[in-house]
Amino acid sequence: MKMKKIASLIVIIVSFFIIEVNALNKSVVDVTKITMSEAIDYLDKGVITSEELVKLYLDRINTYNSDYNAIITVNPNIIEEAKESDELRKNNKKRGLLEGIPIIVKDNIDVKGMPTTAGAKALIDNYPLEDADVIKKLRSEGALIIAKANMSEFAFSAKDSYSSFGYVSNAYRLGYSSYGSSGGSAVSVALSFGSVALGTDTNSSVRLPAAAAGLVGIRPTTGKISSKGVINYDINRDTVGIISKSITDSRIIWGILSDEKSDYVIDNDKTIIIGIPKNLYEGNGKDGYGVLNAPFLPIKEMFDNEINKMSQKNVEIVYLDDIYTNTFSKYNNLSVAGYTMCKAFNEYIKGTTGSIRSFGDLVKSKEKVFGLSGYYKSCNYSNKNYNNTIKYMNLAKEYMNNIYNKYNLDYVIYPTTKNEIYSKGNNYMLKNVSGTMSSTIGYPSITIPLGYYDNLPYGLEIMGKPNEEQSLYSFAEIIEKDNYLVNYQESSAAKLYDVPQDVESLVKFYMINSNEDNAWLKDVKKYFNKYNESEYEKKISSELLESFISLQKEKNVMIKKVSVVKLINEYFSILFMILLITFIFLFSMLLTFKIFKNLIRKY
Repeated sequence: MKMKKIASLIVIIVSFFIIEVNALNKSVVDVTKITMSEAIDYLDKGVITSEELVKLYLDRINTYNSDYNAIITVNPNIIEEAKESDELRKNNKKRGLLEGIPIIVKDNIDVKGMPTTAGAKALIDNYPLEDADVIKKLRSEGALIIAKANMSEFAFSAKDSYSSFGYVSNAYRLGYSSYGSSGGSAVSVALSFGSVALGTDTNSSVRLPAAAAGLVGIRPTTGKISSKGVINYDINRDTVGIISKSITDSRIIWGILSDEKSDYVIDNDKTIIIGIPKNLYEGNGKDGYGVLNAPFLPIKEMFDNEINKMSQKNVEIVYLDDIYTNTFSKYNNLSVAGYTMCKAFNEYIKGTTGSIRSFGDLVKSKEKVFGLSGYYKSCNYSNKNYNNTIKYMNLAKEYMNNIYNKYNLDYVIYPTTKNEIYSKGNNYMLKNVSGTMSSTIGYPSITIPLGYYDNLPYGLEIMGKPNEEQSLYSFAEIIEKDNYLVNYQESSAAKLYDVPQDVESLVKFYMINSNEDNAWLKDVKKYFNKYNESEYEKKISSELLESFISLQKEKNVMIKKVSVVKLINEYFSILFMILLITFIFLFSMLLTFKIFKNLIRKY
């Protein structure tokens, strides 16, 4: 067994060695700025290859992961997989929309060929026999799994992502928390270690880390996405979620994981009714959990500013004083089912190989940072206990559903968190709105960027109705398109290369005109493909730009010539019509005159 663990560690070391060998650090696109959907376009139109994209992400992992600790394992086969993807694309055999797109996966989700640790070194040799269901769906569309992300060990903590592999640092300020438990996934996307990431959400584990990384994070309706192949903490609350740089990226992944079309559009004539839990976001009480404590003032100011902007649109604001009461708090606390972890783990571990073969083995292992003995005692929980938990969860759903119906609400919005982002390893209490709403009742919710304070990002969360993720996305997109929210700011991990202005212009012109078929486009594509084979020559890009300008001038001259000819043709057509009408008129007059003259002679 020890030999297996040593072998696993060697695989991890080798995978990082691969990064060193294949350093790239030069490209015609800035990998820190592009979204997943933009990367798809660049791949489809031949601006970059999947191999190049993968190497750019690997360069960043190699350079920055030692500081941020966001990645546990890099896929040792990722470059070969990228090459295979490029061959499929070259031969018009794309598997799907995500062909060649590198994705980060939280390390409690099974990826065949890579260990699933849940953040515990005790599970370093835990290899799944097959992919989790969500990974199967992504792979069927051509996605590549580039790495497994660090996390709060066993998904226990929300205030930090702390595991046997250490703390995950905030993407914007190293000494601050990434939140948890999907902190590694969020930080990886913010640092451009991959195009998009999967996380899991029990209470707030996708949305809090996404907000603290200036990203979009969605928790879907509980049960909407398969959890097969995931190490669960609470089987009633846990769900796979998506962390991305844009709503569009999230919506693409959501469509694949849920098998739903992304064609829902909100009726512009319909008044959208939004509920705001006033006591939650203003903090006008105490509940013993910090949920009703006063918020961090800059967050409240940013939130109030967004509400003012929304109220000027076709939106009706309803302030809710009765949404978070002692009754709901009771339902929330009594519906938590962490005690299901032991039994769920024993079922999960059957589909893996490794030295840990039961929850009892895991409890006994010293290679973890959190104790599990309490969870072990509740392993064989009774059906009565479980049914009681379900009862309170259903009461919470009924409670919230009544409020939605009472005010005819479409969405409920609030700050994703009310507290200032803490430094790593603190013992402060989270005043976390996120963990007390949608996770309790299983409703979908999405966090989108709210703003920045002291160079740290904060989020605005929108909770929708059950199974109405597409409506939720559409409303979030309205906010994004109307520029309610701030633009994304760069993380603290600097770019590893600069893209010259000439090259940026070439990429832009190429993408705009890529559907045409001419020699210039072929020359530019050839230039893109050879960009990393030799030292960059500014002369080449300048010449290509000059060629493009000349081509455009020729096009304009041709357009003008065609326009002149067209104008002349139109002129002669009009002149001909005028002459024809005049002739007909004169002929008619002459004929009329003759007829009239003959009549006079006759009489």
